[in-house]
Amino acid sequence: MKAKSRKYQPKTQMRNPENVSATASISPDLGFFESVVSAHRELKVSWKQRDYVRVGDAAATLLALIPDNQNALKLQLKAAIRRGDDTDLVATARAAAAIAAPDVQSAAHQLAAKRRWEDAATLLLALPENAEKTEQRETLSRRIAAQLAAAGLQAKNEGDEEKAARLWQLGLSLSPGDAKMKRRLRQLIHAAAVKAIEANFETDANTYIRTWHGVLALSPDHSTALKRLATAYEKGGHNEASLELWARLVRLTPENPSVVRRVLRLALLTNQELDALVLLASVGAAVPDDKIGEATRRAVFLQLREFLRTHNYLLAAHRFSVLKKSSLDLSRYDNIEERVFRGTVREYKRLMKDGSVKESTQLAELVLDIDSNNQFALANLAQYSFKVTNFEQAVSYYERLASVDGSNVKAWIGLARSRKKLGDLPAAVEAARRCLSIEPGNQIAEQIVTAFAPVA
Repeated sequence: MKAKSRKYQPKTQMRNPENVSATASISPDLGFFESVVSAHRELKVSWKQRDYVRVGDAAATLLALIPDNQNALKLQLKAAIRRGDDTDLVATARAAAAIAAPDVQSAAHQLAAKRRWEDAATLLLALPENAEKTEQRETLSRRIAAQLAAAGLQAKNEGDEEKAARLWQLGLSLSPGDAKMKRRLRQLIHAAAVKAIEANFETDANTYIRTWHGVLALSPDHSTALKRLATAYEKGGHNEASLELWARLVRLTPENPSVVRRVLRLALLTNQELDALVLLASVGAAVPDDKIGEATRRAVFLQLREFLRTHNYLLAAHRFSVLKKSSLDLSRYDNIEERVFRGTVREYKRLMKDGSVKESTQLAELVLDIDSNNQFALANLAQYSFKVTNFEQAVSYYERLASVDGSNVKAWIGLARSRKKLGDLPAAVEAARRCLSIEPGNQIAEQIVTAFAPVA
């Protein structure tokens, strides 16, 4: 059956970590898990019928419900390639880069055939380090790098130095050994830096800022340009602009304590303490145990306490997680951890009862982020993963739960059922037998052993 030749209209969604109340569904009459099952069915049927427009729609619907669903990510990309439709192909391929390297490479080849060299390079660079480096991929990388080098030289000759620098940097990411491209880029950046150094902030602040921005436009990670501009904006009282630049610098040098302190000091001035702690945790930078560090932690702790007071346990758990990563000793604050856990469990049950599955799942993930051995979070996330047919993830959660409490019957029976779904019958039988050793007579475990032990 041939795919229908109608225009594919990709679906989009917005995600806000501080507000996850908006949920997508196929029908208002369906609950979350029923919607997931329906979307899976639609995706399977449309793929079988080779209706790649329907596949794209079904995948988008499923991803709106479960943004990291691997099957949907893979089939969404495969369908886009088979349609020959490069609308949003870069975003679609990047989302699947970690799990569908061959298809991502095919997408890059398709874009290169249309002379979309930058987009093709972006996809190849999105491939994980452990992706197989085939001869075909290496040949494609060299071809794209050569085209980027030529396009960069043309842009330079036309006076568009910013475009030239962007193309050469991308080309060097694919072909680091290209000495000619490297020399041309270095000369371009050096000329701009010399011009910026000649400017004086005290006598002409506008020229100073403009010329250093010129350097940054050519080399986004230029540490001198970042420092000069961050300091200039801070002197001019533009604290938010300065913080943004120091934040870029801390990503480059997370081990630099002076840069960390500048980020925290400006975060305090702009009421962005939470974002600052999240940033430092993400890059592995230590929060100093000085007045600035303590003031930042204290500001976030006050938010935590306020959210507990108003029973907003999702945001309270988020702040608790951030504070724990910032090395704040929370044990000294009136059983705060117990209050957070007690409140999140109560909130989780309420959300599930109301059918707010996304919010309850995020809450469980936050609890697990705080305590990696929390049995309540592990059990509920394992159950959620099983229900949305993410059996690999279910196995991971059930294995963790069993390692925390080897006598947990639900962990072993859940592991057995998940292994069975994945077709790993020997492991399913083994888990079922472990369950029977704890609870003889468990009917599900006995059924698995009886049915599959002879063939396992």
